[in-house]
Amino acid sequence: MSLTIEVDKLAKSYDYIEYIFIDLDCKLNSREVTAITGKNGSGKSTLLKIIAGQSDPTKGKVRYIKDNNEITLENISYVAPYYNLYEDYTPLEIYKLVIKLRNTEENVSEFDNYLDKFELLRKKNVPIKNFSSGMKQRLKIILNLIGDYQAYFFDEPSSNLDVFGIETLKKEIENLKNNGKLVAIATNENNEMSWCNNFIRL
Repeated sequence: MSLTIEVDKLAKSYDYIEYIFIDLDCKLNSREVTAITGKNGSGKSTLLKIIAGQSDPTKGKVRYIKDNNEITLENISYVAPYYNLYEDYTPLEIYKLVIKLRNTEENVSEFDNYLDKFELLRKKNVPIKNFSSGMKQRLKIILNLIGDYQAYFFDEPSSNLDVFGIETLKKEIENLKNNGKLVAIATNENNEMSWCNNFIRL
C-alpha cells in the first residue's frame, strides 16, 4: 500500500484576519518520516491536526492518495502530549476502553508486548494517577501504536520521556517506516528531527 498526502495552497486563520500560515504546499509519503518544524507559534501542531483530518483548514485542500486513487483517510493514529488519560483507570482498563471505542478485537498479548518494550508491564494494573508524566506519555504512545493504521501522527512525542523512552520510541517509529507506513512528527527537537527524512519548515 502506497499512501501520499498532498497539501495544496493550505491556509489557517482563526479570525480571517491574521493567518498562522498561508499558501502552503507540501507532500508526505508512506515509507517516510516527515518532520513539521518551525518556531513557536508557526503552526506545527495546527498543520499536523489538519493533515491528520482532526481540524479543517481555512483555505486550501488536503488530498489522500492511496495507490493512485483519492480516498478518505479514516484509519489513523494520533498522539499529543496534551491529550488526557482517564487517570482512575489502569493501563489494562483504558486499553479495553480504547479497543471498545475503536470497535476492534482485543489483543492483550500485543498490549503486553508494548508495555514490556516501554517498561510498563509491571504497572499494567496500577491506576494511571500514580504514574509520572513520562510514564503517562509512554502509555499514550503505546495506545496509539497498537493496531494497524494507514498513517501515524505524533505531536512532540518525546515530551517528558527519558533517554530509554526516547530510544524505544525511535525504534518503533523506524519500524513503522520500514513497514511502509506514513509517519509525521510536529517537532523542534533535534533528536526527533534526526529520525526524519522529509521536512516541512514553517
